[in-house]
Amino acid sequence: MIEVAAKQMQVGPDQVSFSDGRVHGNGQSMTFGELAHKCWFSRVSLSATGFYATPEIHWDTANLKGRPFFYFTYGAAIAEVAIDTLTGETRCLRADIVQDCGEPLNPTLDLGQVEGAFVQGMGWLTCEELWWDKEGRLRTIGPSTYKIPGSRDVPPEFNVSILDNAPNPEQTIFRSKAVFDAGNFRVAGHS
Repeated sequence: MIEVAAKQMQVGPDQVSFSDGRVHGNGQSMTFGELAHKCWFSRVSLSATGFYATPEIHWDTANLKGRPFFYFTYGAAIAEVAIDTLTGETRCLRADIVQDCGEPLNPTLDLGQVEGAFVQGMGWLTCEELWWDKEGRLRTIGPSTYKIPGSRDVPPEFNVSILDNAPNPEQTIFRSKAVFDAGNFRVAGHS
């Protein structure tokens, strides 16, 4: 974008500056949106991609040996549940969770992922019923064919915390651990 702005303003790239939502150079300025528009029509890509190859991962399927994961993250949960023994109706009254996130990059995001994973796992184990037809095809294939937890299924007392002073021993970014995959939490919640 700097090169497009420099060409438009007839200055060197080092003379282009960005401040207050505007792009400045050679006594001229334009909005950031205007520069983005110029870049688009100049066929300059406004996106970037990347790929991260996790280090030290290897697995020998023949011998079932190796290191399939770079690190592990752990959590513990306990729940207080009321069960109506006559109807089978259940209600989670309280849940307390502590999750190992290493040194979280964004604690609020990690807490939200853990909360969502718990509720998703609770639904998987309590109200999502798998049903196959006579030909062996799974018929409950999404929320339109089975009940998922709703906002009223969240425990009224829901205490989630991140384990303190537990940096990832592996060389990750700021020693954090990823907890964004709720699918893995569901499996862990089942065991």
